[in-house]
Amino acid sequence: TTEVKQLVTERFANGKKVEQVSCPAEQPSRRGHEFDCTLLVGGRPHTAHIKVTHDAGMYTVNAPRPS
Repeated sequence: TTEVKQLVTERFANGKKVEQVSCPAEQPSRRGHEFDCTLLVGGRPHTAHIKVTHDAGMYTVNAPRPS
């Protein structure tokens, strides 16, 4: 969740505070696996979609969308 928060803050938050990032526990780091994390951006609930892109645990984070 720390990495997701950092990526969202750097790429998508546009200066808004990112907090309360919550991702499902024990997600497999298997290429093609997808899941959603919830977070607050500027105090409003959002969902960020995560997709594992490599078996070594690399992943992409889509821009959070309002929940």
